[in-house]
Amino acid sequence: MRAAVRGAPVVIAPTRPSWPFIGRMAYFGAHGPPQGGKLASNRQYYGERDHHGESMTNQELDHQRSSSGIPPLAATPVPAALAVALVVVLGGTAYTATLTAVGGLPAATVAPVLAALVVAALALIHTARSPAPAEEGVGPVARALSPHRPIGWRAERQARIRQVIAAGDVLTTVLQPIVDLNDGHRVGAEALARFGGRERRSPDVIFGEALAVGLGVELELAALETGLTALGHLPPGSYLSLNVSPSTVLSARLAQVLDGAEAARIVLELTEHAEVADYDVLTRALDTLRRRGVRLAVDDAGAGFASLRHIVRLSPDFIKLDVSLTRGIDIDPVRQSLAAALVSFARDTGPVVVAEGIETEAELEALRHLGVPLGQGFHLGRPMPVAAVDLREPSGLSRLG
Repeated sequence: MRAAVRGAPVVIAPTRPSWPFIGRMAYFGAHGPPQGGKLASNRQYYGERDHHGESMTNQELDHQRSSSGIPPLAATPVPAALAVALVVVLGGTAYTATLTAVGGLPAATVAPVLAALVVAALALIHTARSPAPAEEGVGPVARALSPHRPIGWRAERQARIRQVIAAGDVLTTVLQPIVDLNDGHRVGAEALARFGGRERRSPDVIFGEALAVGLGVELELAALETGLTALGHLPPGSYLSLNVSPSTVLSARLAQVLDGAEAARIVLELTEHAEVADYDVLTRALDTLRRRGVRLAVDDAGAGFASLRHIVRLSPDFIKLDVSLTRGIDIDPVRQSLAAALVSFARDTGPVVVAEGIETEAELEALRHLGVPLGQGFHLGRPMPVAAVDLREPSGLSRLG
């Protein structure tokens, strides 16, 4: 069987009879086999694709199988357990994979996504081996952390990031207002890093590369130093929210960077993406800062388990609802239920909830109805240069209770 993954020829050669698995893959997940074993409903759940990304009908899949000397799926039973070894030849290199199915159901029922998963696996292999830094479909941090890089990539990126840190004018800050959803007043702002000069790329990409080459903390500290200069442009009583990773919180230099700033007006947003190895150590480091008046926010709440664990273990002052929870919350009962649960939790335990990514009036109204007190997003105010931000102006909310 041949397939093309991002233009690269791929040969899949079974090491022993594996025909039940060529064309589709058995899927046993939280949903179980699709109801009634109908392949039409399989596409609703899994979206079968050929290796060009086009949808494949059952007839097309059976034709593909028969052209390879493989019986049709509907006539193929799957035994109680079957392990299949495949050798994948990619660019002259052979990869071996073992696939296991457990079932006893007809193959047409238990094998809905073989082609999709095999081709997806090959795409991951191809992406990991590719030196291109901007592969479509792969996150910026994942790309940056890939060990498969051209010779000299690490040294070149280290040099560029050190130049960003040292230059002083490449790394800048923009501010996005944080608004009281009840009366429209701007109560604070989040500092967001931006890069100029030759580094006009996504901040996520640059921070991901810095992490990959061992300069993640250094770049974060530089961004914090730059962001803190915005505090003097904000009116008294407002606060400045700054993003930090757990590693930066544990850095001895963080206290030095914050030294001299008005601690009571600083909120550190702990991101979800980095793993916390020891919560006791992190808690002690945060307690030192919080005794000085610094407040803590847990970012990306609702996006994954890590943020919920941060909330339970760290007792933050703010809980920031992730944009994936806010987006479309006006029409999605599931999002509404999760947001309501977090709002109820916050009422019982003390944190203030902030909704991120509010882009429509309908989302705003839904969040206000759920009792979310603060929010930010394009509907309330886009990120703007520090000098252009005036938190004394109302946000312009159209309907306030």
